[in-house]
Amino acid sequence: MQDALKKDVVIGRTYGYTSSKGSLITVVIGRVRKLAAKKVTLDVLSRQGFLYGDPTGFAVEQAGHASVHA
Repeated sequence: MQDALKKDVVIGRTYGYTSSKGSLITVVIGRVRKLAAKKVTLDVLSRQGFLYGDPTGFAVEQAGHASVHA
């Protein structure tokens, strides 16, 4: 699997992604735990929400895993 820069994703390296729902944007940074054909599982290091570009201030779960589908 490749990242947005067309480089191979490597287990143990740190990556991030964003998702949006309306004006709420979530940024997740994590370390790659495992790879599948079209899915990457990250150990979440940081998760932050933004509303209209400003931090939301809401408590966001930091620990856990996140799965990213290609």
